[in-house]
Amino acid sequence: MANRSYDHLCGLAHSLDLVGSRWSLLLVRELLTGPKRYRDLVQRLPGLGSNLLSTRLKHLRTHGLIALERLPPPASTHAYVITEKGRTLEPIVVALAQWGCANLERHTDNKVFVPGAAILAIQANFNAEAFVGIEEAYEFHIGANVFHMRVTQVALTPRLGSAYAPDCTVHLDPDTFQRILTGRVTAANAVRQGLLQVHGPIDVRHRCLSLLNFVPLRQGRRVPMVDLTRNARLFPA
Repeated sequence: MANRSYDHLCGLAHSLDLVGSRWSLLLVRELLTGPKRYRDLVQRLPGLGSNLLSTRLKHLRTHGLIALERLPPPASTHAYVITEKGRTLEPIVVALAQWGCANLERHTDNKVFVPGAAILAIQANFNAEAFVGIEEAYEFHIGANVFHMRVTQVALTPRLGSAYAPDCTVHLDPDTFQRILTGRVTAANAVRQGLLQVHGPIDVRHRCLSLLNFVPLRQGRRVPMVDLTRNARLFPA
């Protein structure tokens, strides 16, 4: 078998050895929102063949970034989960998404809508300074896909499924989300046109909709540096 390592004494090269292969970071993206069964990953990553999926999962497990665990009842099934080491990739994945969202082409008719990408785009657009002192949960329905975002201590935590007692709910279809993301329509205009429905107290609705205002990001809003020193898991006692 060919040596697929860069064989450079370089942190960037080592990172690419671990997660630089095609689909690897997208697998990390999916597992950051919670455990996934093998068939869940097949469904959520259209275009990824079963053989390559197995290869990538084995690679990520070998390097301790993900694990295969049996979920507790009522699930009682095996699923892939992100490890503590794998979770330290989250700020890097979000920063890459920020850069990518800022450079998205306006016309993406040939692109496939992926729920995990929508979640990551909202994470990438989160401005913590605007949410100081806010603790709320926002539930998003994009077509048949449901996920929620919880703001706590100026951090945004995404999870699949419905939220318990959400402060605000948002309904739109995948095409509308893609049009908002690429700048063909603003979230405010989507509301006016009836393409996006928001339910909740008016101040909460404004805060929730700010997560869908991608204009500053596309106009080159300065992307904050990834401050890995804030992640205590990198420095165990």
